[in-house]
Amino acid sequence: MISLITISWLYFETRDVDKIINFAYGVFAMIMPSLSFFITLPYFLKKINFIPSMFLSISIMVVLYFVLSMLYKKIGVDI
Repeated sequence: MISLITISWLYFETRDVDKIINFAYGVFAMIMPSLSFFITLPYFLKKINFIPSMFLSISIMVVLYFVLSMLYKKIGVDI
């Protein structure tokens, strides 16, 4: 939902389709680390309390964002 709002805002503010294309590619390229949060959070919530679960899930997501961005850089993909 936030991406749809952002795309609409970008269009109405700038009318720059290239910015929208770059944004869409960037969101798509980094969807896997975002999904890791939604996979790990329920798992951790079954084992431990809310705050540690959120912290661990966010930490894993951030690490995966970093790893994926380094991998993209290594193979020459510009996001």
